[in-house]
Amino acid sequence: MRWKFDQPSPLLQTESQKLFLKLLSHPSPPVKTETYECTLNLVKDCLGIQNLSREKAAASAAVKFLLHHQVLYEISAFGLQDSAEKVNVAAKDILLFLLKGRLMMTAPAWDRFNEALYPVIPIIQVLFALWRLQSNFTAGLLNQPPVWNSLHYIYGGIWQSMFSLCQRSDHY
Repeated sequence: MRWKFDQPSPLLQTESQKLFLKLLSHPSPPVKTETYECTLNLVKDCLGIQNLSREKAAASAAVKFLLHHQVLYEISAFGLQDSAEKVNVAAKDILLFLLKGRLMMTAPAWDRFNEALYPVIPIIQVLFALWRLQSNFTAGLLNQPPVWNSLHYIYGGIWQSMFSLCQRSDHY
């Protein structure tokens, strides 16, 4: 059963957001992983192309809790860099679905997402710059597979995620 509120109280929204942020940054890997995976599933269900005929307002309302700078900061700064592969892949996919979700969001929801994204853009730019620096550095190391493999294993996923996120966000 899904609870629906016409006008949720600001206090309820604030407390819910605090709880959600605590779950996103939970020290227990299973809790954090489950939070990211459930969030990704919700975003997919709401903003997926299968819902193109669905009302935009419903899709926008369902992901409204993600359209806040603190939530996007947590996902971008920590989710994308998490050592658990399931968490960083889910974080990347959440951001990509939100970026691609323009067709499914109302204009005010899209504007809210863009406003929430502005404080996070420097993080994305820094990670992208680090990825480029790493790729330039490792270009000379390609003849030394053990070094490349260890660097790629440790840092490759983070930079590849951010690079692909930056490439895809240029289309909007």
